[in-house]
Amino acid sequence: MDIKLFLRNDGCPKCAQLKGELGENLQRVPVYFVDTLDGLTEAAYNNVLTTPTLIHNGTHIVDLDDIKKIVSEKTND
Repeated sequence: MDIKLFLRNDGCPKCAQLKGELGENLQRVPVYFVDTLDGLTEAAYNNVLTTPTLIHNGTHIVDLDDIKKIVSEKTND
């Protein structure tokens, strides 16, 4: 699965909204929390500048509706 999701644990209302709306699907994709050292390192390596960001097939996606759609499609395969 060529997908990575970058979120924050605290202080990001869009991240909190997305986590709530994705529910169990969130556990089925690689998630990196940029407020941890490992997550921040992965974000820097992938040039992630904002949260939430989904990298899908090398493309950075920041629109919440697009992120939800892609994650739902990928987890239902």
